[in-house]
Amino acid sequence: MRHLLGIFLLYCGIFFTPILSVASPVAMRIHGPLHTSGMRIVDNEGNIVVFRGVNVSGMEWGAGTPWGKGCHDPQWGIRYGCYASPKSDVYDQVANWGFNVVRIPISWANLEPAPGKINEEYLTALDAIIHEFGKRDIAVILSMHQWDWSANFTAPKWKGGKRIHGNGEAVWLYPESWFAKNPITHGPVDNKITGQQLASQEFFINRPKPMLKGEKIQQHLIELWAIVAQRYRGFSNIVAADIFNEPYSNQKNQLEDFYIRAARRIHEIDPRLLLVFEVSLSTHRLRGKYILDSPDFPQDKGVYAVHIYMGTAKKAISKIGKALEAARLWSVPLWIGEFHCITRHDPSSRFGFHVDSQQSQQLLDFMKKYGDGGNGITDISWTYWAYQKDAQPLDGKNDRPPANMELVNRLQHGF
Repeated sequence: MRHLLGIFLLYCGIFFTPILSVASPVAMRIHGPLHTSGMRIVDNEGNIVVFRGVNVSGMEWGAGTPWGKGCHDPQWGIRYGCYASPKSDVYDQVANWGFNVVRIPISWANLEPAPGKINEEYLTALDAIIHEFGKRDIAVILSMHQWDWSANFTAPKWKGGKRIHGNGEAVWLYPESWFAKNPITHGPVDNKITGQQLASQEFFINRPKPMLKGEKIQQHLIELWAIVAQRYRGFSNIVAADIFNEPYSNQKNQLEDFYIRAARRIHEIDPRLLLVFEVSLSTHRLRGKYILDSPDFPQDKGVYAVHIYMGTAKKAISKIGKALEAARLWSVPLWIGEFHCITRHDPSSRFGFHVDSQQSQQLLDFMKKYGDGGNGITDISWTYWAYQKDAQPLDGKNDRPPANMELVNRLQHGF
């Protein structure tokens, strides 16, 4: 009787944990430490590991203040002013839906809300998140995040013409005086270049910053990574460090050199971790061989990552195919760190869209089994964006909507 009731509730789109935990497909659980073998990720027993997970957003927003009533900024709206831990049901849902990994974005702005002040409250909240996923046998990838660079900048919001804060780099890096002149040339500000672009260029040029007492900006962020690595080296379910989310405005080997220095420092603290290097968003290039050939980059720990946001399966598969060509050339695993299923707009739907099942299945099937030129099968790891902190689960636009089981079930077909 209970089984029949569960089927009925699932049919009606109502989330019912006990039944889903039995009936849902389950991705193979991950047990670190992990390393790479050619284009594969493997564990210490030689088992092939494939990431099938979601991004759990929330800990990247804000500038050091936890979520609460004070985060309802009348100008910017809720959600963007403060960081937030997942609500209690998130952990069971991620596990019961069968995912084996979560990518958790974190940020400099929250780790160090004032110069030299490490945010213990933030790290304690992060401790609890990692621990809760660990109790459910869910692996964790930590990602040093930025989106439109910093909460000190604003970015267009896609609805209502409002503007919202970005996230990522510390807000105190960009005081009023920073906006008065070009921080690179020290001349007039060119209004054709956004503040985010200038801040990113400044980061990759890597000059000393006065508010860092002359320390170079990249090295300061790398030392924050060292603090994170030291704190979590005892958490066995943390398997990878995604060094920098969606970099842009870099030139020549600036990004690659940063990855090499960061990887070396992280591995000085915790040599267990996989080290993820993402492609540049502005140049869409990355000298992966340059990174992997460096003696300072661990040879069996590198993972190449791209993010895929395309309107059709054909375009998405084409972009992944190009990334696979690079991964094969470098003999390194490929991970789709963020992507969306293909959807079609439907304002009458509870979520504002429906999953395009056929196209999404084409995309997921491509990532599930990809023949690499007759030399075997390469499974492409992925983590869907995103199980949001307040738009959950997974893409509902209202506070605490019911589970979007259409989307969940489609993702489960990709296990």
